[in-house]
Amino acid sequence: MRDTVLEDRDGSVLLLTLNRPRQRNAFNRQMWHDLRDGLRDAQDDPEVHVVVVTGSEGAFSAGQDLGAMAGGVIRTFYSLPATSVPSLGAPPRTSCFALRAAAL
Repeated sequence: MRDTVLEDRDGSVLLLTLNRPRQRNAFNRQMWHDLRDGLRDAQDDPEVHVVVVTGSEGAFSAGQDLGAMAGGVIRTFYSLPATSVPSLGAPPRTSCFALRAAAL
């Protein structure tokens, strides 16, 4: 069970929702791991053709949770394997991010 990244499946579409709304979905160590695991699962599932990453409650992500940085989350990020969104982009899979942002 992933608490910081929720998964919802509709046919061949996987929706991954960043879920730390009190922190505007800022990344901490657990969220980095949960997103990585969700993307790995999608990559390994031949039934997933599209991955959509979005944020809960009106925010995609505020970025890195600065309060969590003292706990070594930066080292965690750089030690993650190279599984990434671009690796999911090879046909037949498509990845996208649903962003809500204000234009200035």
